[in-house]
Amino acid sequence: MNHRALDVSGLPSYKYSHASLMWWGMMGLIAIETSAFGLAVATYFYLWSQAAQWPISAPPPQLRWGTLNVLVLLASILPNH
Repeated sequence: MNHRALDVSGLPSYKYSHASLMWWGMMGLIAIETSAFGLAVATYFYLWSQAAQWPISAPPPQLRWGTLNVLVLLASILPNH
């Protein structure tokens, strides 16, 4: 390579407010999470307005596989601690 390295020692090592990439990343995360939760709330109210009976009567879920997954998750904590 024939390029000289750029001297960045005079630049500050951190920034605050909108000049920081971390700030923009956090704002992006907040926007995505706000959209996701807003969509969940809108879906709830849409289903509520369309259902003849609320809450929708359905048999309770079987907890066997969910409980097994939680136990595997808790067991995976031990090797990582």
